[in-house]
Amino acid sequence: MNTAILLSLAACCATGAVGYFAGSQSVSAVAPQPRLAAPLAAPLAAPLAALPAAPSLRIAIVDMRRLFDGHPKTKTSEAAINAQRAEAKAELQRLTDSGDESATKLFKETRTKELEAESARLRAEIVTELQTPITAAATQRQFNLVLDSSGKTLNGVPVVLNAAGLTDVTEDILQDITR
Repeated sequence: MNTAILLSLAACCATGAVGYFAGSQSVSAVAPQPRLAAPLAAPLAAPLAALPAAPSLRIAIVDMRRLFDGHPKTKTSEAAINAQRAEAKAELQRLTDSGDESATKLFKETRTKELEAESARLRAEIVTELQTPITAAATQRQFNLVLDSSGKTLNGVPVVLNAAGLTDVTEDILQDITR
């Protein structure tokens, strides 16, 4: 750094310190020296100019409900769960007809939990399979963020309230998963 700049900086600091210790309440009480500002600004601003620009945020949306409904495994999974529910209903009716209330209650609670767990497992499997083409589309088209436009908050409010100007990649992914 230039010696003159260092001396100017030292003088500015010394003047501020003298003013502060002489009884003024703050260093800002010392008037800035305009002729010192320009030589100091350039060397301090140069490193900032050399920093890379912040990456732009590219956002896309996808309708996960449509993707889930359009996935080939969704219909077969729903059919399998519905068949298991029908079997459970028939078994529950048989137990109810037998008059064994404790067995009926236990079967109903147990089988309901089992069917809910199996349904959740199958849904999670499909969602996991959907993540691969979504990530591939985001990477290929250089999106850093993909939001589910069909998602709702706990209060039932859509997560994405306005998607004007955002790219919807739903159709591209639907075509990809149904091939």
